Amino acid sequence: MHRKLFVFFGLLSTLHAAGQQGKSQIDSLVNTLNDTTTIVRSDNASQAHTMMDKKWNHFKTKYFTLNFGLAILLDHNRMNQDENNVEQVGEVLPSTEFRGDRFIFSGELLFFKNHPIKYMASVNFNGLDAPQGKKSFDFVDWNIEVPINKKLGWVTIGKQKEGVGLEYISPGTQMSYMERATGSPMFIRQRNIGIRYSNSIMGQRLTYTIGYFNNYWETGKSASANGSQFITRVSGLPYYKSDAELLHLGIGYR
Repeated sequence: MHRKLFVFFGLLSTLHAAGQQGKSQIDSLVNTLNDTTTIVRSDNASQAHTMMDKKWNHFKTKYFTLNFGLAILLDHNRMNQDENNVEQVGEVLPSTEFRGDRFIFSGELLFFKNHPIKYMASVNFNGLDAPQGKKSFDFVDWNIEVPINKKLGWVTIGKQKEGVGLEYISPGTQMSYMERATGSPMFIRQRNIGIRYSNSIMGQRLTYTIGYFNNYWETGKSASANGSQFITRVSGLPYYKSDAELLHLGIGYR
């Protein structure tokens, strides 16, 4: 009997150790694939830390660092329709398509040791579903971010997110499957060319940004004929207990 109990508890111990090792491996994999990050004052709000920093995709020299990555979003859509819906809009067949295929290059320019300048460029491949005559590759982002100091925030110059509208501020990989609400792309450009100042205060519980944009370089019009956009946004975290229990408020104007 004692021997049987010994074998039983030994088996439980072995299973527990294997379970802990498996959990550790799963946690490691999840952390590798997780691109959620916490922004601190000295970091840049639109260029958070890279989600994967390994020897094969990160290079560092005396003058700059370079990190490259790939983001692929593949969607599959399947709908259940009743007879009334089919009569109204027709039959909607299942479909699979790439939402995004992006090559991302980012890093720091180390000319100013205490205040490195961050840069980012991302290229989107649209060759599989691009309209005829359109380019297969387009630059989605190209910008630099210059820190003023650890307390006065940073300035972002180039093609970037405007910083207004929570749906566009949030990375696509951190959103639900559904696309952004119709009102967002109607009134807000996903990316725009301009200059923007950002900062955080009150122990990083309050953030604010203000910017000016005009993408006449891409339209071929003059700056005055193309039209300019001014944006501002303030967001705060009045209540925070955990990542699952918090209250986030924001207001923006464009």
